[in-house]
Amino acid sequence: MSRKTLYELQAENVRKTYLFIVTFSLILFAIGYFFVWYFNWGLTGIVLLAIFIVLYNWIAYEQSDKIALASVGAIPANPEEYYVLHNIVE
Repeated sequence: MSRKTLYELQAENVRKTYLFIVTFSLILFAIGYFFVWYFNWGLTGIVLLAIFIVLYNWIAYEQSDKIALASVGAIPANPEEYYVLHNIVE
């Protein structure tokens, strides 16, 4: 069994991310559709539900890096103090 390259791991992460987004969207849609059906909101409810799901996924995708960094208490590395790390990244 050979080790995966960085590009293979990146492609796998992208596939998993898309799968997660689609699965979560379908779950949200199923729950939302139940409420649309129960309260008889009709097409307006479905359109609002679709807009909500798109906005939720877009905001989650755009803010996910900040959420992940905040969850572990990450802070920016000082360039003078951590010169080697900045040199490696750049």
